[in-house]
Amino acid sequence: MRGRPKGSRTRPLHERERQPSPPRAPHLEKRSLDLRGRRTTTTLEPEFWGVLERVARSRCVELENVVRDVDTFRGTQDLAPALRLHALRWLLAREAAGGLP
Repeated sequence: MRGRPKGSRTRPLHERERQPSPPRAPHLEKRSLDLRGRRTTTTLEPEFWGVLERVARSRCVELENVVRDVDTFRGTQDLAPALRLHALRWLLAREAAGGLP
């Protein structure tokens, strides 16, 4: 028997409706980190990575240590939003203390 099996719902590629591409995200940067013995990849905007690097420098620790701390206390929140909020809160605290830029 040639062709598609009887009752097959698969249509040839040229007959299928083209699916629109999902909207492109703004420029994002992925980083792989080791969190408590497991490798994970997190995607953030470069500006947030920059603030998190400043946080790490201010504490004299590696960036992975900052991410581990956030990971430990984030609860059920996803890691990327937790990192964004941590960066924002750090900037707001510095601003309140008169320590910006």
